[in-house]
Amino acid sequence: MAVTEHQTLQDWPIVAQAAGLDPAAYRVSRIAIRDDGAPGQVTLELTAADRPGLMARQMVGPADNGQFLALVTAQDCAATALAGHPTTRVPPVLAHDAARRLLLTPLVGGESALAALEGSTDHGATLVRCGAWAAAFHAAGPTEQRRFQPRYMTEHLARLAAEVTAGKRSVAAKGQFLALVLAVQARAAQAEGAPTVSALRHGDLQTRNLRFDGDLTWGLNLSSVQSAPVGYDIARCLIDYAWTSANLEQMTQGEMIPAAATEAFFDGYRLTGPADESVRFLMAVRIALDWAALPPDPDRMSVAKVIQFRRMQRVAAIAFG
Repeated sequence: MAVTEHQTLQDWPIVAQAAGLDPAAYRVSRIAIRDDGAPGQVTLELTAADRPGLMARQMVGPADNGQFLALVTAQDCAATALAGHPTTRVPPVLAHDAARRLLLTPLVGGESALAALEGSTDHGATLVRCGAWAAAFHAAGPTEQRRFQPRYMTEHLARLAAEVTAGKRSVAAKGQFLALVLAVQARAAQAEGAPTVSALRHGDLQTRNLRFDGDLTWGLNLSSVQSAPVGYDIARCLIDYAWTSANLEQMTQGEMIPAAATEAFFDGYRLTGPADESVRFLMAVRIALDWAALPPDPDRMSVAKVIQFRRMQRVAAIAFG
């Protein structure tokens, strides 16, 4: 099912009005659609001349109300826990509707971390801020010292590769993908039992979902209610950086992003460090999962997806070649 903004445009005024807000005062200034997962997601940015803006976020497609309500609770708890933090915030929940799976929060100003990266050739300061936000977010809830177990992800990759081999699932450049999966699985032994930290996950910590507004860094679009090794969020952020902004010419053999970028992120993130083998393993896993999520036929990809795919091939060749 194609994800469109049609239903969200109909539903957000109902939720706003129920919360005592006047929908007529707002106009839609931006629409963002995510259709690379299940459920999909539509986000509206709503502005008004005489009052603070709003953001409406709606799940679209397969999902249950319990999943939506759990995410609302996670966002509300994170916003409360970080309300007094000097630099790190999560937008509070203003209103929500479980039947419509729609959430209203204040609209955050500033620019995304992605825009900051695209607007500069020196990425260090931006990556430090990304790392600092992730560290404060993870530390805001319960944390636990853990020994990493890669079995869940190696089994998941094995099932994925089996589906591709059997023709039950199509991926771009099938042979390269299967070789990539084998290379990632071979790294599991290094990560087995690695000391790390477990905390509540953001779930979709890509650079589009971090926003800089003066000295504040806001984390948007929480997508998980699970506690897990922090490497899942770190890997999502750093590999997203590889696909969007990293200078691949600065990478040396065996790296998944340039060393300077890793160092900058961990200058801000202090719950674990760049030597954490679980982080390295989960970055490798993220490469494989993002590859599998691409449209299987490069000739039918959008221009943006073609660019991402070419970067994936380049990163995989450097990291595992």
